Amino acid sequence: LESQTRFLRILQERAVTPLGSQSTISVDFRLVCATHRNLEQAVRAGLFREDLYFRLNVFPVRLPPLRHRQSEFASLVQELWHELGNSFLVEIDVNELASFPWPGNVRQLKNVLCRYRLLEPYGTKLSMILAEETWNFKMGKVTSVCEQNGGYKIRSNAPCWDKIVTALEAHQYNKTHAAQSLGISRGCLCYQL
Repeated sequence: LESQTRFLRILQERAVTPLGSQSTISVDFRLVCATHRNLEQAVRAGLFREDLYFRLNVFPVRLPPLRHRQSEFASLVQELWHELGNSFLVEIDVNELASFPWPGNVRQLKNVLCRYRLLEPYGTKLSMILAEETWNFKMGKVTSVCEQNGGYKIRSNAPCWDKIVTALEAHQYNKTHAAQSLGISRGCLCYQL
């Protein structure tokens, strides 16, 4: 909230004071902001200044998350896949991608497609990549997809570092066996390492 106050002052006065200086410098700029947070809720919760919200909310553009854009999803997937190589995805893969919740939106979709493009020649299936797709969900814990959308379910948190080291030592640093003993995939173990 303190930094929001400073930022609001800059927007109102159109001037900044450089670090270590006593004099202000006039600035002329147009501010464009983006957020994935619900700022109206943040204002109600007292986490975002109401006056700053109204100062920033000049021309709001709301973009629905990728999981709500089913009508254009297939064409977007094919376009992104085509950029990675001169081919098109089979319909089964497109349908599997469409059933995924995509908490990371288009950025996450691009990453998954890139990974699939790199690993597909080596026999890796798209379902394997999606099953291991992780992100920072709550309180810094890395977990798998949290919505039970299309068969993707919550997975347990990744094991702590001590358990990983112990499993690796017990299996003479064989990642496959260590991952099995930890109850995670080899890919998840490699990600943790």
